[in-house]
Amino acid sequence: MPRTSSADLFDALYNCLGEDINETNLNQITVTNLKTAFGQTYELDGEEDGEDADANDIAHLKEAVRILWGEIEDDEHQHPLPPIEFYSEGEMPQSIRVAVASNSGENLDGHFGSCLRYLVYQLGSAEKVFPGGRSQ
Repeated sequence: MPRTSSADLFDALYNCLGEDINETNLNQITVTNLKTAFGQTYELDGEEDGEDADANDIAHLKEAVRILWGEIEDDEHQHPLPPIEFYSEGEMPQSIRVAVASNSGENLDGHFGSCLRYLVYQLGSAEKVFPGGRSQ
């Protein structure tokens, strides 16, 4: 969920489940439970969202619930990463290593505090190399 830190998500889960955060309880969380745990209390019954509901927020909450249920294990099947290229230190003189936040494949659409992964590139004036990424 964009703009949501790991700590905020844990607090929300704690608000829903108390100290008993386990696989069985995570499988019972609903979008409404999660939304309420984040302190937003409008109704989310079926397809009729409350008038204050934001469709993007609802979509992110639905995806988060599917992840908590174990239905979505890894986003890389939907958004594949670029192929990893071999790189040895010193191969690209006067280059820099850059990490970018990503939530979907090669897109730079993540926030450093809450992204799904970091993509690490080695950038030179004439070429770029993707030596790898790191999932959170």
